[in-house]
Amino acid sequence: MIRFHPVMLFFFCFAAASLAGSVWMNGLPGQTQEEMGVLGQAWLHQSGYSVKPEPAQAVPVMFQRCIQAAVLWLAGMTSFGTAGLCLGAAVLGFSMAAVLSALTMQAGFLALPLFILSLFPQWLFYIPVLLVLFRWGSSTEKRTHGAAFLILMAFTAAGALTETLLNPVWMELAGSVVAALSG
Repeated sequence: MIRFHPVMLFFFCFAAASLAGSVWMNGLPGQTQEEMGVLGQAWLHQSGYSVKPEPAQAVPVMFQRCIQAAVLWLAGMTSFGTAGLCLGAAVLGFSMAAVLSALTMQAGFLALPLFILSLFPQWLFYIPVLLVLFRWGSSTEKRTHGAAFLILMAFTAAGALTETLLNPVWMELAGSVVAALSG
């Protein structure tokens, strides 16, 4: 029997779901694709488009991201850990591929740089949290890591704050640079 390292399974789930997300997005009717590709269009045609930070959204986004991290943490402590984390990798891959496909439909070759720019401030917090959670979930020793988990929650909250408060400022700055370069 061939036993795969959990990282290979996570990567496979992420890649398969990314492919599925891209195929799904490309199979949608044209009008739906246009509605979902607003971000790329807004960045390419900056006619009065402005993204404003919304402090009122910080708490709901923080709550949602902390719940997502807690679910991954709890899934990683069970015997369902590898399968649960594969499901998490699949959800992440599907959603990222759908957004990237929507951007590609509107922005063409600029889609990948725009996508990476739109994730910039918060990925500095979210990537380490995800890596630690996947590392804990794929280990054979199932411990609670209580104090370390509280630190991860603080990182997750900081990521949510940058997502709601700094990301719109960053997107507006990047959008003005793209508009200046294309115009």
